[in-house]
Amino acid sequence: PRGCAPAMPANWTKRALTVGVLAPLAVWLLSSPAGANALVVVVTILPLWEFNAAVAPAIVARLERGSDDGKGAAAYTKPEFSFATVVGALVALSACFEDTRVHNFALLNGIVALTLLHVVRYELKSVSPSPATAAALVLQVFGVVYIAWTMSHGILLRTLPYGRGLQVLVCAVVWNTDNGALVVGANVGGRKFIPAVSPGKTWAGVLGGVGGAVATAVALWWCAHAGWPGDGAGGALFPPFSLAEYAAGGAGLACLGVLGDLVESVLKRAAGVKDSGRMLPGVGGMLDRMDSMLVPVAGMYYALTFLRESGLSQVMR
Repeated sequence: PRGCAPAMPANWTKRALTVGVLAPLAVWLLSSPAGANALVVVVTILPLWEFNAAVAPAIVARLERGSDDGKGAAAYTKPEFSFATVVGALVALSACFEDTRVHNFALLNGIVALTLLHVVRYELKSVSPSPATAAALVLQVFGVVYIAWTMSHGILLRTLPYGRGLQVLVCAVVWNTDNGALVVGANVGGRKFIPAVSPGKTWAGVLGGVGGAVATAVALWWCAHAGWPGDGAGGALFPPFSLAEYAAGGAGLACLGVLGDLVESVLKRAAGVKDSGRMLPGVGGMLDRMDSMLVPVAGMYYALTFLRESGLSQVMR
């Protein structure tokens, strides 16, 4: 969660307007399978494009400045970064088959294709690998795995019982983790969380984010047991887990969101950039908005899949 600094951001109005427009649009798209798939694919491709167009090349450029062997690596590897975005898009689209085997097969083949492209270009241009070009390959594979593969689990969530409700749940909990962190961190401030990685984050902001997540999860628990809203087919939208399970799940998603946000902070500091882009007014780039969603989406899918296949949960059967 971002915004855990001791002063309210000057772009608060722009941020509120951006969220006010995008949140209802996301809820509307999630109301149908095709809309949900389209939403997940878009919010997978755009952050990956930002990563491969700005963040990762900047890391390579900063690395090559410290090594003569890496001279020109940022420009040389530009086609590979573009290809990595295409690979990530195909990985995201493979999730539309709603089969983890197809999804993982697409990921594996994408990694192989990226590696072969590097090897073939080295051979054709008679260029020797350098630390910077090797780092470029690692970053490209990382982007496909960490952004495209994790985020596209949002499509696979719909294959589980109460799938549409799970999609809405993870979006609501993670978004309110960010909101709680922003409001509490900005007004309370206090001791820094991990200043070496993200100087603006405070413990108050992190705890405010967890509190926002738990409060949202409890509200959704009430909705689940009140039977509102329905799923459009006479059933409940949200799974009937217990209050403790909802609260624990909300806290867990918040912690995973913090992890995802810190990973992006590490990458941005390595690249020497403040934001991944300027696509969203008041927020920054799409990756800045979606970074805290990546790990929770995949983590929620595999946690619930484990509960379902192990028989530990009657709800997920």
